[in-house]
Amino acid sequence: MKTMYIIRWVLLIAVISTTGFSIPSQAGLTELRQRYESGACNQDQNRMVEDLRAYRRELWLKGRRNLQSDFMLASCLCPTPGADALSKLPARYRGLSSEDTNQISRAASECWGEQLARYVPPGTAIAFVGGKGSMQEELVKNEHSQMTPEVTLEYERRLFSRHNIQQAVESLHRRGFQRVFTGDNFLVTGDYEHDELRFISSLMEQVVQRLARQYGLEPPRTLITVYLFNTREQLQRHAREEHDLQISSGTWAYTFPLDASVSVWRSGGAGTVGHEVMHALLDQNLPYAPPWLNEGSAALFEEFKMLDGNRIAGRFRRDHWRIPFLKPRDVPALEALLSMDWGQLDDAQLFQVRHATAKMFAMYLQEIGSLRSVLNAYKGRDLFELDDDIGVVERATSMGIARLQDSFQEWLRGKLGWSDSAMTDQQVFEQLLLVNNARFIEQRSGRSWYQWTAFISGPSEARERIVSVRYLLHPTFNPSERMGDASRPGHPLTTRGWGVFTLRAVVILDSGRSREYVHRLRFD
Repeated sequence: MKTMYIIRWVLLIAVISTTGFSIPSQAGLTELRQRYESGACNQDQNRMVEDLRAYRRELWLKGRRNLQSDFMLASCLCPTPGADALSKLPARYRGLSSEDTNQISRAASECWGEQLARYVPPGTAIAFVGGKGSMQEELVKNEHSQMTPEVTLEYERRLFSRHNIQQAVESLHRRGFQRVFTGDNFLVTGDYEHDELRFISSLMEQVVQRLARQYGLEPPRTLITVYLFNTREQLQRHAREEHDLQISSGTWAYTFPLDASVSVWRSGGAGTVGHEVMHALLDQNLPYAPPWLNEGSAALFEEFKMLDGNRIAGRFRRDHWRIPFLKPRDVPALEALLSMDWGQLDDAQLFQVRHATAKMFAMYLQEIGSLRSVLNAYKGRDLFELDDDIGVVERATSMGIARLQDSFQEWLRGKLGWSDSAMTDQQVFEQLLLVNNARFIEQRSGRSWYQWTAFISGPSEARERIVSVRYLLHPTFNPSERMGDASRPGHPLTTRGWGVFTLRAVVILDSGRSREYVHRLRFD
C-alpha cells in the first residue's frame, strides 16, 4: 500500500483569473489537502481523484492552476500516469525552492514503486514575484513572499473580470489612484501624464488583440492592472505599500500575480509591459508551457513592430540590453535549453545568457514561421497530456534536433554578426580528425614496443570548442576507457603498446553535442 508524499504548501497564482469571478475557495483546497493527508488516495482513490480533477477543472476554466492540487492528483495516480506528471512539475512551476524540487524529484522516483515517504507541508502559501531590471543584482529581495490565506484573499479582491470595469476603477480610486484609463483588457494608472497614460493604454490593447488573433490565443479573462511611475523611488514605495515587497534600486519592473498587476518605472518602458502581456496570454492559454517557451516568447515582444493585416512581430535590435550576454561559447545547446526546468533557466549565474538564448530561439521560430505551431502544440494541454518537449519542437519545425541546432546556430551567427570563426557544431565536427603519432622505444619478447599519443587534430578555432575527449582502447588495456588531457590542445592521450587496433574517441563540444571518431592506430 502506498503512503502519501506531500510537498511544501506552495501557491503560484497565474496572472489571469476569472470571468464570473467565483474563485475556487481556499476552504475547498484545504479540505482536499486534509483528506489527502489522512490517506484518502488509499481509502477511496476513485472519489479523491474525481474531486481533485473537479477542483483543477474549475481552476482551469478560469485560467488558473495550483501546484498543490497538481501534486496531490499526480501522487494519487502512481505509478502511471502519476510518476511522469510528477517529474514534469519543476519544469512547469517557477520559483520552487531547491527543497521543493528535491522533494518532487524523490516523489517521482518513488512513485514508480508506489512507496512514497510521508511529508507534512507547512500551512503557508508562497507567491512567486518576478522582477525585471539591470540583471546585475538581486531584483526582488523577498522574492518568495510569505502570505497567509487571508492576505492572499485580500489581493484577490483586486481582481476583476472584463465585465466589471466600473467596479475595478472604483477600487483603484479608493486606493488613491485617481487617473485610470480602461480598455477591454487593461487598467492603466500611475504618475505619467494624462496623454501618455492614454497612449500606453491604447497601445497595450492593440498588442494583446494582435497577439491573441495572430497566435490563436484567448485574450485575458481578468483585467490586468498596469502601474506606471516616473521614478524608481515611486516604484519602490509602491512595492512596499501595495505588495509588502522590498525591491532593489536596479529593478525596472515587477509582476505581482496575486492581484494580476504589472508595476513599471519609466526606465522599463512599454517594452516591459509588452513582455508581461505575452506572459499573461501564455499563463491563460498554455499554463503548462515549458520555461524556455514562456520566457522566450515574452522576451521576444519586449521590442515589437505593428505589421499590416493586424499582425505583430517581435523586433530584433542589436543594442538590446540582452544581446551582450550572448557569446558563441556560452550559448547553451538547444537540446539542453528545451529540457531546462525553471530552476535551471533562472540559475543565478547563467540566467542572463539562458534567457537571452530563449528570446533569440523564439525569434528564430517566428522568422521561420513555426512559433504559432509550437504554441498551439501546448495550447490547452494539461499536465497529464504533455509530450516530450524536444519532440514537440521537432514536429512543429519538421526538423530533427541536430539539424535544428545547426540551423539556429547559423541563423544566430548571422543575426549577431559573429565572425565565420563562430562555426556551427556540424562545421566543427567536420574539421576535427582523430590521429596519432608514435616512436619506437624498445624490442621486448620478440615484439616492437612503441610509445604513442592519440589526439584530436584540426584548426585551433575548432579545437577550442572541445570540452572533453574520451578514448576507447582495445579491451586488453586496463582501463580500456581513458580521458584525454584537457589542459593540452587536442586533448591528447599518451600510452605504450606493441599492437595496432582500431581506436575510438568520443568528442564533446561546449554546446553539449558529441561525435565519435574512429582511427586505425599507426606506428609507421
